[in-house]
Amino acid sequence: MPEEIEEVKVHISSDDYWPHIMKEVMKPSEIEGEPSKGSGVFEVKRMCPPGAINFFYSVNGKAFISNGKKTLDLPSDLTTE
Repeated sequence: MPEEIEEVKVHISSDDYWPHIMKEVMKPSEIEGEPSKGSGVFEVKRMCPPGAINFFYSVNGKAFISNGKKTLDLPSDLTTE
């Protein structure tokens, strides 16, 4: 049986790898009146400086890297939404 995910954090180089808790994205229940369910997708919004950023995830206190994530350098002249 897979281990239950209790806490997911992202550790970002620009924050000296300080952990940031990620929240699970909830998906609406397909049955009216039932509570929303976890999607297995986690997110957090962070401001990042321009340039290269390194990061890793931790799940239940165990570190993981994601080799499949593409990276890009952010320009310094981004505008806000």
